[in-house]
Amino acid sequence: MNGLPIKVLYLLSSLMGVTQASMRDTLRIPSTTFQRRKRDGRFTMNESNRLYSLIEVFSRSTDLFEGDRKAAVEWMTKKVRGLGHERPINMLDNHANTQAVLDFITRLEYGVYS
Repeated sequence: MNGLPIKVLYLLSSLMGVTQASMRDTLRIPSTTFQRRKRDGRFTMNESNRLYSLIEVFSRSTDLFEGDRKAAVEWMTKKVRGLGHERPINMLDNHANTQAVLDFITRLEYGVYS
């Protein structure tokens, strides 16, 4: 089974207002590997899973900030007390951590901070 097309990263990079290099770093894809992915046109399934997690957290964060994508990105890249002083964007490496970020966003939406 194939992963997501590389153009998904380009679109997300544009929506988030960050560079492709920043996106590559967030997804933990080495530069040489990224060049191969650009040539092949697709990510691996593991890379696609991390990209999907980023899309999901960005979408929920944007909703949290009432459509303000810049505020969502700022929140995702700063240390958050309720996440153990971790940056949400750095917690997208596995399903459990991604779910912890999504659960925290839900608590913020409903005013439950602890």
